[in-house]
Amino acid sequence: MITLDDATYAYYAISKPRPYSLVVFLTAAHPKFKCNICKALDAEFQTLASAYAKLVKKEGTEPKVFFLRLDYDSSQQVFQKYEVQSVPMIFFSSPNGGGEGGGSSGGDDKSEYAVSIRDKFQIPPEVEAEAIASFLKDRSGVSVPIQRSQWFAYLSLLVVFVMVSLLLQPIINSHKRLLPLIRNKTLWSLVSAGVYTCAISGLIFDIIRSPQMYYANPQSGQIMFFYPQSGSQFVVEGFIIGFLNLTCAGALIFMTVKATSFKTEQQRTIGLVGGLVVFGLCFMQIRRLYIMKNRWYGSM
Repeated sequence: MITLDDATYAYYAISKPRPYSLVVFLTAAHPKFKCNICKALDAEFQTLASAYAKLVKKEGTEPKVFFLRLDYDSSQQVFQKYEVQSVPMIFFSSPNGGGEGGGSSGGDDKSEYAVSIRDKFQIPPEVEAEAIASFLKDRSGVSVPIQRSQWFAYLSLLVVFVMVSLLLQPIINSHKRLLPLIRNKTLWSLVSAGVYTCAISGLIFDIIRSPQMYYANPQSGQIMFFYPQSGSQFVVEGFIIGFLNLTCAGALIFMTVKATSFKTEQQRTIGLVGGLVVFGLCFMQIRRLYIMKNRWYGSM
């Protein structure tokens, strides 16, 4: 990633001809601007730029794309020429200065700094390098694989194994405690419920991707618990879905195991109907949320 300013941007990005495309990132990194998403997006942009640099080195080819970063403090003239109203902003520029067949014909300063809507990256609440890479592939045909470090996931597994080993050692040394523990239905029910909840709430996704807990709009203060697209999730979102699925499972178990063992027919009927109502409400809520994240599902 290359950082430019007012003095260098015109030469490297506007001058013609240039045999390379550009992905330009306009940001405001100074704390006084309170742009929290700028910092997060900067890290993802650097991840994409580093991944492309490794790809070019591995293939032994000349780079076709350069990643430029401009900060408002040192590039105010460039920001004014692009008529930037808010940051962050990412856009694509082909070798001729515009999109894939775009570019200015008149050569005037205003057209040189014009960016079409298609060439602008639509920034979601939570941006990942994979999303920018997909945007780059759509505009230039250049495919950049993102390989993230999984040290946090490995470290978490190591900590779990160590804790299990420390907890099991005293039990193994005392066989009198081991057999009752193995036969404890309540313990294994809780363990099973915990594993089930973690599995259906996307905990592994949270460990690998480290998404936001939730999103709070800095302008309106509105809190968003569900990521608006199917490509990602917030931490709270996963556990809400996990809780709803767990409630559905609990309702089914209650109807098939507990409700059928009631003494009177009236009690069994109330138990079955109550379990069915709980299951139906939770299932419909899960379906509604699924359609919200996957718009195509509701049209089938």
